[in-house]
Amino acid sequence: MSMRCMALALMLLPAAAFAVEPASTETEAQMRARAQQDAEQIAQHMLQVQESPSELNCPVAVDNARHGVQTMLEVGQKNVDSGFMKAEQFTPVAGLLRAMLPMLTLDDCQAATDKKRDFYQCMSSNHNHLMACAQAHPF
Repeated sequence: MSMRCMALALMLLPAAAFAVEPASTETEAQMRARAQQDAEQIAQHMLQVQESPSELNCPVAVDNARHGVQTMLEVGQKNVDSGFMKAEQFTPVAGLLRAMLPMLTLDDCQAATDKKRDFYQCMSSNHNHLMACAQAHPF
């Protein structure tokens, strides 16, 4: 997984995902390693397209895509505020996400062709994550 995708995926994880109950003999380093492994497994799952709808549904696709961006921004900021992510990691990614929001419109979806249409079709499913569709259908 690319570092950019990993950073985006880790932004999505709630801070609580990194809070691990220690096993009686587990060291802090072992707990951190286990938490990192769990986070990577979750991120890998989120990057897989779960369902490919047969039809493009622009209202659903745009809503899902915009909601995905907004959620990533909110969770990323919470992770920065909680100390689970450095602001220096979040700021550039947040800028890219904020720049995406005005582009994700009903008109854009309806006019989409090729890879962009495939992205919106992927986002037409409520079971797919923004990152999975963006990775499967980059435009």
